[in-house]
Amino acid sequence: MTVLEKDIESAFQRKAKSLGWLTHKLDSGRVSRGWPDRMVLLPNGNIVFIELKTPKGKVSQLQEFRHGQLRDFLQTVYVCRSAKEAIDTCLRHC
Repeated sequence: MTVLEKDIESAFQRKAKSLGWLTHKLDSGRVSRGWPDRMVLLPNGNIVFIELKTPKGKVSQLQEFRHGQLRDFLQTVYVCRSAKEAIDTCLRHC
């Protein structure tokens, strides 16, 4: 069975919402190219950027560049390959 990125993102979004987290999809056309899929605002004030990929999905050069820009500004960016991995990653920052 093939895992689709949209299914991972949907499962992550449902669980994040149930935990009371505020998430925003960073996908609004050309302006957001290369940015992580989700910005997650956690109740303790932490913000985590999550790039969701399938187990075999690759991060593009533009995505690597954008992730590097965010990290240069001391932002937290992760590439996660499942909804569980993304939730567990965010939980470490709560």
